[in-house]
Amino acid sequence: MPQRTIIVFYLIVSLIITWLFYEANRTGSRIFEVGGVGPSRPASTGPHHK
Repeated sequence: MPQRTIIVFYLIVSLIITWLFYEANRTGSRIFEVGGVGPSRPASTGPHHK
């Protein structure tokens, strides 16, 4: 694989990761709640915590 392809692939992957973080923050970190990776999970998130 040429070096240029690796750089382009890395840029696309970093863009996707950045977009995922942005979406998670915008929607209240629901993605991380489902995955169970959220380090700081507030107690008042959704009705399923009642």
